[in-house]
Amino acid sequence: SIAADLQGPDYDLAQMVLAVSELQSFLANKPENPELIAAAEDAIARIRAWQVERHLRVAAFYRKLGSVVGERHHLQLATREELRSAPLYDRALELLTRLEHAASAPGGRP
Repeated sequence: SIAADLQGPDYDLAQMVLAVSELQSFLANKPENPELIAAAEDAIARIRAWQVERHLRVAAFYRKLGSVVGERHHLQLATREELRSAPLYDRALELLTRLEHAASAPGGRP
């Protein structure tokens, strides 16, 4: 499985998306084995957590470069609805909200 090959948040984001898609397709076929269902659900949760963590790291990189556009883009990716259950989702949402607030303030960053 693609999910078994993933090693953490530094891994290829496209592979993470593909792994989640494959696992969701597997679950959509209504497998009967509870152990396989649990393993697939756990893998999806783990990969989604990695996705949020990865986007937060990339957003931090863009923040250091002073690129509001890059930072915003990755914070928006980290706060997609399907990632809501990931542990760092709330942190990503907080950072995005703070960035948007600063950008809308008089004299704020674009």
